[in-house]
Amino acid sequence: MGKNDRQMRGETLLKRSIVVKLLIVCSCFFADGLGAQERAFRLGVSCPLSGVLAEYGTAVRNGIELARLESPEQFKSIEIVVEDSQWDPKLAVSAFRVLRTRHKVDLVFNWGNPTSEAVAPIAEQSRVPTLVMSSDPRIAAGKRYLVRTINSAAQLGSRLAQEVRRRGYRSVGVIVADNSYVQGVVDGLSAELKNSGTLEVVDRVPLDTQDFRSVVSKMKTRNYDVLGVMLISGQLSAFYKQMKAQDLVRPTFGPDFLDSTGELASAGAAVEGAFHPNFDVTDVFRTRYRAQYGNDSQIPFAANAYDVANLVVKLFGRRRAGVPNGEAIIDAVRNVREYEGANGRMSVVSGELNDYYFAYPLVIKEAKNGQSITLRGE
Repeated sequence: MGKNDRQMRGETLLKRSIVVKLLIVCSCFFADGLGAQERAFRLGVSCPLSGVLAEYGTAVRNGIELARLESPEQFKSIEIVVEDSQWDPKLAVSAFRVLRTRHKVDLVFNWGNPTSEAVAPIAEQSRVPTLVMSSDPRIAAGKRYLVRTINSAAQLGSRLAQEVRRRGYRSVGVIVADNSYVQGVVDGLSAELKNSGTLEVVDRVPLDTQDFRSVVSKMKTRNYDVLGVMLISGQLSAFYKQMKAQDLVRPTFGPDFLDSTGELASAGAAVEGAFHPNFDVTDVFRTRYRAQYGNDSQIPFAANAYDVANLVVKLFGRRRAGVPNGEAIIDAVRNVREYEGANGRMSVVSGELNDYYFAYPLVIKEAKNGQSITLRGE
């Protein structure tokens, strides 16, 4: 009896061991597949919804909202959380941390050069996949977890230089705001013009400068073929008003801040004909956006956000038990090719600084009757 008892106890323990192992195998299977609780992919967005560049953040939010309105079924598997950065680097860092720790987002989308510069090292160190709407290649240079969603400022400057040459201008005078994006455009412009014209920086000004009378006076005494008003929103309209007050009449160009209908309205007649480089926007998207929001203010940035949202759906829009890890997410983005978006056909490419970015076609726009109009076939 004692021996049989021992055998019976041994058999019982063996059976229990087998059952435990089976339970472990089943639990592992369900954790990877059907039995685990499914969850949506979470996209966190940080953009300026208030402050001096709220017009841009509103366009970003509208672009994402329009993507959701057009494809509600597809977006059921995507959760989107938006934080206001106010275009302030410190607030952008706080927004990034809130998105990551409180909302536990899987991917972050941040708007703006200075805010992206502040967020980039944190994203890289914490291995958080992050898309930045930034034109500065240095922000994403050599970084594993960052991809820029627009072309570089230097590429925009190069496109601007092509237009300057096409119009026959050879002598260029510019005023430059102390802003990394603006400076990047000027650098690209200067590099492209070095063998076909001259470029002189008449003055460099802080971002809070509003008095340009001395600069306008200086420009009036020099025989530039064209003037580059490389300033930001608020400054542009002030410059053109003071240009008009001193009867300075010259062709002008500027950065994409000239895409602001509010800025054009405030600038008055002097801004008529001013041209600038920007990203293209498809006619279909422009029509849908205007119908939904009644305007096309900063529509290139709305289109970029629209593309980001739809790309997230395409890559990650399926409820699953396990959301891909950071490396898999960023690799999926890096491998995008020939994507047809609202900004045109783009591919994600690697630049000279080993910075990955969305490469879009670039266009020239011109101020006409208070609107920013894309030039076609000129």
